[in-house]
Amino acid sequence: MRGIAGLFFLLSMPLPAGCGSKGEVAFASGAFEAVEILVSAEAGGRIMALAVEEGEVLVAGQEVGHLDCRPLRPDNVDLQLKRCRITAPSAGTVLVKYAQAGEITSPGKPLFKMADTSVMTLRAYVTSDQLSAVKLGDAVPVTADFDAGGTRSYQGKIVWISTKSEFTPKTIQTRDERANLVYAMKVAVPNDGYLKIGMYGTIAAPSHE
Repeated sequence: MRGIAGLFFLLSMPLPAGCGSKGEVAFASGAFEAVEILVSAEAGGRIMALAVEEGEVLVAGQEVGHLDCRPLRPDNVDLQLKRCRITAPSAGTVLVKYAQAGEITSPGKPLFKMADTSVMTLRAYVTSDQLSAVKLGDAVPVTADFDAGGTRSYQGKIVWISTKSEFTPKTIQTRDERANLVYAMKVAVPNDGYLKIGMYGTIAAPSHE
């Protein structure tokens, strides 16, 4: 988390007046997401061990299981045995577990899904009229909506703005309800443990003082 802090800083703070008010449309809105990875074995066979549970945090390269597969050729034995091991390709949290020890699997068949949720991405949408108000690197106040649980405030950073417009997603509300085309952008938000994939969020307009 210290490395992340060099790029973004996380704090709880009140948003500019009106940003979180009911009935008001924020500068932009969208849903939180993370890069999800499907982890599979390189070989096929019976799963002898798969020591992962949903919600568990893994480190890159961590061995979490292995298959009951034996070398078919006398050469490259180490490589063949390596293909029987199940490892985490990157650091992250296990989201869904698809298989259990004792089951038969095949090469490429998903065993579990994971994602690095330490920094979440809010994919928000702006109209063409709003594009001039945002640029890469802008710090923006972010509000996460917890429905009945209220809201939490964060500080995010715009890390990507699409160069192509797209039709407004049905679940997205914009300042100009007549706008048919919008531009997607990504706001990186350090996660304090409360942000979840699919959660609704809004951003306030960046300040260019």
